[in-house]
Amino acid sequence: MFNLKHLEVWFVTGSQHLYGPETLKQVAANSQSIANALDASATVPIRVVFQPVAKTPQEITDEIHAVYDAGMCGFTFWNANSNFTSAYPAMSNARSFRPDRCKN
Repeated sequence: MFNLKHLEVWFVTGSQHLYGPETLKQVAANSQSIANALDASATVPIRVVFQPVAKTPQEITDEIHAVYDAGMCGFTFWNANSNFTSAYPAMSNARSFRPDRCKN
């Protein structure tokens, strides 16, 4: 088996401000717990790194920029409720600032 622990995936949870600060604090705590458990799991071959909860299209865009700035090329958005309202604007603009090394 290959040692892939030098690779990492960022665990970013999406939410919205309308849920209020207490709920968002709990979302962040739960997300960090999940990321930590995945990272500690012997069955997950790469590092799992918690990132702050993204609540706006701009925060999602900032995360995409951070992915590219860190030398990575990919990202996936998932929402248990299939509500991608905040992600759509960020995803539609992502191609405009994608680095050449990621264009294939």
